[in-house]
Amino acid sequence: MQISALQLNEKQKTFFEDEGYLVYPAFLSKDQTNKLMLELDQNTILRASGVYSKLELFEKIGWITSLPNLITIVSQLMEDSKFALHHLHAVKQETGEKGVNWHHDYEQIPVSNHSHKMVHCFFYVNGLNGQIGDLQILPKSHKGICDYSMPKVFGDQELPGSKTFSSLSAGTLVIVHSALWHRRRKSNLGSADYSRYFIDASYCEYGIKWPRSKRFDDYDQIAQESNFTDNGKYDYLYNKDLFFHYDDAVEFEKNNEGSYINRKEN
Repeated sequence: MQISALQLNEKQKTFFEDEGYLVYPAFLSKDQTNKLMLELDQNTILRASGVYSKLELFEKIGWITSLPNLITIVSQLMEDSKFALHHLHAVKQETGEKGVNWHHDYEQIPVSNHSHKMVHCFFYVNGLNGQIGDLQILPKSHKGICDYSMPKVFGDQELPGSKTFSSLSAGTLVIVHSALWHRRRKSNLGSADYSRYFIDASYCEYGIKWPRSKRFDDYDQIAQESNFTDNGKYDYLYNKDLFFHYDDAVEFEKNNEGSYINRKEN
């Protein structure tokens, strides 16, 4: 479903709950897309030279994580519950991109329910034109409960009922329930003058602890220093207390092998 207005009506909210996604064409302005592409161009140079830091990238483009219009939309999808940023990823991709097989991105250890919401916001900064990295989703698949890697058994197959986005205008935002199955198609024959500029921001609902990499712990400090918080208005978006580290779950999983009930070794 394509949407232009920021305020969602009941039909649009129901569509997201049932189908698992919403599309906002040209959500970002031309000035915003130009600024983001410039930063990703520079980031690509750093990657090639072996100098790359997700935190440095966050300093440059983290402002996108607290865009008022974005927060207005996500707040409605969270049914006005508070939520925090899980991660921000960004990449510039060229012809020859291998693609990513079917998977979902709902973070839970172990995966057992979807009691609290997690959403992923996919920004197609310069759009999609069918050449590099088309987005393919499987509507309604977020209603099932499975490990994030389970859909990978289907590889890059064309699944019945799937929907492909191969033509999107610059600045388009696609929001998905994080448990929605999706994949990135490998690139077709492209042109030398087209690259795929992609940004992914993910948010988790308050109320439980979510797993996250410890390398994102400094988001809160950077957000404060760069005023992504808008003088405290969005402090809640960067609350690291909502998360635990993946590493901390390793021993827990060993002790709970074969059961969800916590067992302690004597």
